[in-house]
Amino acid sequence: MSILLWLTCHLLFLYHGPYYQKSGTQIVFGLLCNDKGCPIGVEVFEGNTSDPKIFTNQINKVSWRFGIKRVVWVGDRGMITQVRIREDLKDKEGLDWIRALRASASNKEISRTISY
Repeated sequence: MSILLWLTCHLLFLYHGPYYQKSGTQIVFGLLCNDKGCPIGVEVFEGNTSDPKIFTNQINKVSWRFGIKRVVWVGDRGMITQVRIREDLKDKEGLDWIRALRASASNKEISRTISY
């Protein structure tokens, strides 16, 4: 199994136009690092691209580009959503995930999550 870190960061570039009006351009970049923390890939997305959409894009790309057979993705609730689990993760061979739960999660929700 390979250990990879996928991090997304939303950047907003602000500048002052005439008459001190604030304007800005936003981008999102994703950085992929190996188990030693060395960058092995970077990708830039439009600023209005959501983390779940970026995540879905990366699931297949990592396996295809790096030939990794078994991947465990770790992410927060915003990246690894119930929809992503149901549509993109649940039935993929060699693909597992760890995600954060809300502090208020019930025992039933925790048990259901673990059973995926």
